[in-house]
Amino acid sequence: MLSSTHFCDHCGAANRPHAIFCVSCGKRQTLAGGQASTSLTGLLVAHHLLKQRYHIISQLGQGGFGAVYKAEDTLFGNALRAVKEMSQSGLSTQELNEAIDAFKREAFLLAGLMHPNLPRIYDHFHDGGRWYLVMDYIEGETLEARLNTASGGKLPIEEVLNIGIQLSTVLNYLHTHQPPIIFRDLKPTNVMMSVDGHLYLIDFGIARLFTPGKAKDTLILGSPGYAASEQYGKAQTTASADIYSLGATLHQLVSGNDPSQNPFQFAPLGLGSQPGLASLETLIMQMVETNKDKRPSSMAAVKQELQRIATQPMTAPPSGTAIGASIPSPKTKEQWLDEGNVLYGLKRYGEALAAYDQAIRLDPNLARAYLNKGNVLSDLKHYGEALAAYDQAIHLDPTLARAYNGKGNMLSDLKHYGEALAAYDQAIHLDPNVASAYNNKGTVLLELNRYQEALAAFDQAIRLDPTLALAYVGKGTVLNNLKHYGEALAAYDQAIHLDPTLALAYGARGQVLSELKRYGEALTAIDQAIGLDDNLAPAYYVKGNMLSDLKRHWEALAAYDQAIRLDPTLALAYNGKGNVLDNLKQPWEALAAFDQAIRLDPTLAMAYVNKGRALNELKRYGEALAILDQAIGLDPNNAFAYATKGYALNGLNRYWEALAAYDQAIGLDPNNAFAYLNKGNSFYYLKRPWEALADYDQAIRLDPTLALAYHNKGNVLNDLKRYGEAKAAYAQAIRLGYSG
Repeated sequence: MLSSTHFCDHCGAANRPHAIFCVSCGKRQTLAGGQASTSLTGLLVAHHLLKQRYHIISQLGQGGFGAVYKAEDTLFGNALRAVKEMSQSGLSTQELNEAIDAFKREAFLLAGLMHPNLPRIYDHFHDGGRWYLVMDYIEGETLEARLNTASGGKLPIEEVLNIGIQLSTVLNYLHTHQPPIIFRDLKPTNVMMSVDGHLYLIDFGIARLFTPGKAKDTLILGSPGYAASEQYGKAQTTASADIYSLGATLHQLVSGNDPSQNPFQFAPLGLGSQPGLASLETLIMQMVETNKDKRPSSMAAVKQELQRIATQPMTAPPSGTAIGASIPSPKTKEQWLDEGNVLYGLKRYGEALAAYDQAIRLDPNLARAYLNKGNVLSDLKHYGEALAAYDQAIHLDPTLARAYNGKGNMLSDLKHYGEALAAYDQAIHLDPNVASAYNNKGTVLLELNRYQEALAAFDQAIRLDPTLALAYVGKGTVLNNLKHYGEALAAYDQAIHLDPTLALAYGARGQVLSELKRYGEALTAIDQAIGLDDNLAPAYYVKGNMLSDLKRHWEALAAYDQAIRLDPTLALAYNGKGNVLDNLKQPWEALAAFDQAIRLDPTLAMAYVNKGRALNELKRYGEALAILDQAIGLDPNNAFAYATKGYALNGLNRYWEALAAYDQAIGLDPNNAFAYLNKGNSFYYLKRPWEALADYDQAIRLDPTLALAYHNKGNVLNDLKRYGEAKAAYAQAIRLGYSG
């Protein structure tokens, strides 16, 4: 049996089994059998003309997320350019979406910046299934390459100071930009050094605009060892995170120790005995403090101190001195906690749990460790254990709003909706500005069909965080259920505008378009959702619904089966599958599917209705009647349930009761052609042809494609000896597909 995870030989990070490059360190991976994986990037050959403009000269390099080429810009006198190509191979759907988003973010950020230490951007585009970014060509090497050729993997102090001053200068420019820009991924591989020692920051893929008042980052991003602890979910990343990353980089340049090998562990540099260097060690160690409040106040302050140190007389350490070779002290609870956060960000869940447990062993009262442990268990779908962890966090710190929010999520997943609402309300009480708590509350209210309350909750989430795409999806779903289709589409479109990679939004949009019978657009939207996330079971379910409506039953069946394979607990998919099997005249298989839907969700009224319909077709009218009464008990406003009940009563020759059921259905849904058709049947059985004829005509007005209505109308007209009209009705029934 093949493993579902491949661990990188270089850094140990978890990757997809056929990953080409490590998602953490970017190193090429080796597959089972010793074969190195191949990539679809890096295939542009010399003399290739890209976009009818960029003449490829050679490939400069290839890494985890693509290739870089040296090219001539034929529109600007063959000026040299670097063309960056993003890989799509070996990435999961989520990783691909994140990579595309990062690629676009880099283009948009660089386009608005101008600084001597930043490459200029000239173009970005999509061609041949891949994204490209065109920028300045820099003749030189990365800072990592410089370290690899340096003696002992470390640089002379004078060079370190020069690098530190250049980097602090450009980072201070970004931090004082309006709005401020946080680079978030400073490390030697993201710094280019020209032949004359001039530095350039490269790879703005995860840089972000700082949003005042935002509680935390949307995504956990950064490179282990160089990323500050707050980049792993504690808070929104601020300029202080870049100070930490610069400190980690400077520490490596001085010591030769790679921080990614032991994140958050920085051994003393041993510079105190060197004239003028003690203050450099003090500065670097202050920059890599886990507590951001202990770091320098700004990048400008870092630059000023580096410039001051550079003017002092100093002596380099004697040749052969092992700087930073002391044995690190045992990890503190905070270090275990930070390590767990790093591992959680890398989705190395087992190791993250072990780290949090170490923190708990050192301090059994550390509420944050239990909170983060709950988050890991939640992602692993260990809902009971996650709930226990959140409860322990709350017990230790009753003011921890995030723990109540997490608890609510677990209770919601366990379908304990009342308790979930209470947990979300407590989270909101403790912190009224947590948009996600309102969004989650809206999701539960939506499950409970409390649409107006859900709408209010989603609107509040949007007020608190207008960029929260999921809240727009929730709002759109409420509006869809209220049959406000135009407003629902607008909400989904806004979600897609905010996050063009949000598969759920495309799927929901497809659902609305299907309701509007705009099947072509609907199928396109669903296929977009599946293209973004081919593991999205609800998208296949919605696609099955549309194909069923289009009477493409075998394709619909395949879509429902795929939804079930992806999520065997999706009751709606079994319900849809049952409908298709019923249409394919496989009633016994249909009954089995409806029964499975009911087992998975005993509150799913439509599954009971459809089971009743299947039992009717098998002429098991008494069983059908019992099931339909259960459906009505679950959903007293379900018009189709009353109409189907009427059919069962007709089968039992209880025509007057059937008429009452049909009238109830019509009162709930005056456009229910099925109810009028069968009401006409009741009158026909009661030998009241004129009322029957009126109901058949109404059914036809509501649904001119209803072949059975024409056929039954023909029967009435024939009984009334209106043979010409009867013949015309029968002919129309046959044209519409009636076969007896």
